[in-house]
Amino acid sequence: MGLVLFEVFAVMRAVFVLFLLICLPVSALEKVSLRLLWLHQFEFAGFYIAQEKGFYADAGLEVDISQHNFKVNTVDKVVQGKIDYGVGRITLLKERAEGKKVVLLKSIFQISPLVLLGKKSQLSNIQDIKNKRVMTNEDTASSLAFRSMLSANKLDFDKDIIRIPHSYDIQSLVNDEVDLMSAYIYNEPYHLSKLGIEPIYFSPNDYGFEFYADILFTAEHELNNHPARVEKFIQASIKGWKYAFANINESAKLIYDKYNSQNKTLEAFIYEGEKLKAMAFYKNRPFGDISIDRLKTTYDIYRSMGLVNKDLNYTDFVYQDPKTNWQKTKGFVGRHIGIEWLIWGFGMLLLFILVVMIWNRTLQKKVILVVGQKLENERLIFRQNRIKEMATMMSGIAHQWRQPLNAISTSIINIDSIFQQGKLTQQTLNQKLDNIEHSVAFMSTTIDDFSHYLSADNVSTEFSINECVSIAVKLLVSEFLKHNIVVNYQQNSAFLYTGCRNELLQVLVIILNNAKEALIHNTNERIIDIKIEQNSVTSISINDNGCGIKKADLYKIFEPGFSTHSNHLDNGLGLYIARVIMRDKFSGEIKVESNKGATFTLLLGEYGVSRGGG
Repeated sequence: MGLVLFEVFAVMRAVFVLFLLICLPVSALEKVSLRLLWLHQFEFAGFYIAQEKGFYADAGLEVDISQHNFKVNTVDKVVQGKIDYGVGRITLLKERAEGKKVVLLKSIFQISPLVLLGKKSQLSNIQDIKNKRVMTNEDTASSLAFRSMLSANKLDFDKDIIRIPHSYDIQSLVNDEVDLMSAYIYNEPYHLSKLGIEPIYFSPNDYGFEFYADILFTAEHELNNHPARVEKFIQASIKGWKYAFANINESAKLIYDKYNSQNKTLEAFIYEGEKLKAMAFYKNRPFGDISIDRLKTTYDIYRSMGLVNKDLNYTDFVYQDPKTNWQKTKGFVGRHIGIEWLIWGFGMLLLFILVVMIWNRTLQKKVILVVGQKLENERLIFRQNRIKEMATMMSGIAHQWRQPLNAISTSIINIDSIFQQGKLTQQTLNQKLDNIEHSVAFMSTTIDDFSHYLSADNVSTEFSINECVSIAVKLLVSEFLKHNIVVNYQQNSAFLYTGCRNELLQVLVIILNNAKEALIHNTNERIIDIKIEQNSVTSISINDNGCGIKKADLYKIFEPGFSTHSNHLDNGLGLYIARVIMRDKFSGEIKVESNKGATFTLLLGEYGVSRGGG
């Protein structure tokens, strides 16, 4: 009994540990921060979606998304490592040229949404901008897009317009406090139209100046120290953006409910999403695409306007997708022909041989480890199944003991009653004591059979197959009686076998239990027939008249975890374990047939001596 409790508690402890391993997180999420280019709006929808849909969490990241801080330079904070990622403008080229080690990851929009917005009633073409009051902030005042557009139309941004500090309020334009204002094509023109004023705007894109906008960037130290984290952040963000543009109404509703710091209407967010989608996939370019050639063209414009005077190295400036790194190797091979190529090829061959040798040693260690783990897993499976079988048999023992315990109790009460009446004779006392002794002997035999089943003694000895079958039936007799199952077993002769008795007993209990489960739902007479035969080998056949086994399941019946029974306690391991024991311990096999019911046949191999005797 101590062994039983020990194994039960061991399994309970293992289940508890497994529960903790499943429920507790494997590792904490990596915390990173993202600073946006402006206040919350659809312009940053992809980042919100990646957050709310769990794309960042799936990548192992916990992302803190913050709005633009007008008092803080985001680029400086990223370079200093106080912020991990930022969304910036094309002025990042200028920042890089000035020595700030930023790396461009992806461009959310292929063209800039920045425009100069005015009233159509007051302006008709771009030349009308001259000497007008234009409301801009410092960022838009230094915008290469605006300056290029005006310069191409022979207007000087610094001389031909009257700059007014930005109020960020469209009413400044409505009330004629200014003539134009820097705006975003998806935002202010929409609100101006809603006020009944027909807008006119001048976009650099319409004049051939297609500059990237809303560029996701980080610092060189972040990429160097955490390359995997950078890649995970990029891919999760891209997933968020693609979802946002594929589900604009849903994404707009999410922003309206959770990120509406500007108190915009849901309709405004939807309009914004439609406009931005066209800019993100402008000219069917891949989402987030950054072309070094386009960057060079942009930087050349900076230089031609006298805004920069330094060369710019693009090698480490633009993030390279790890999937395209093979192109670097290809370029190397293409440039080195002749002796260099031979040296490189020979070096690669030596490296390959070294890697194979190391891999082979590692593989050997892994094989040993895997084999050891497989053996350990099999031991655990065997133990789990044995505990399940023990639970069934313990229930049966309790049922079998109930009757003899009642008989003992009745005998003691009768002895006491007769004694009180003064009628207790020696003959009556002996008779009652014999009844008690018979009941105790029955209980002792039952527990002895159970102890034999639990015994860890796997020594090969000569034993009676008939007796082994009888013990297996006795261990389950209460279950058979409970379900009105008749067991037919005739012992015509003694069959002896040299091998491990307890292992065969375990197999018999598994097969008999399986037969019992097959008969429980049988509405007809429930019968199990057991037959032992000896020809070239000794065989034990166990047949039940249940519903049988489907033909398709016959090929899977011995697979671990497969079960045809509805019993929730059936873990589908019994028949698998039975086959393993028969093959490993008896050099034998289990065969199964299904016609009228199911027949399992145990074939005992030539391990030891199998013979019949009188």
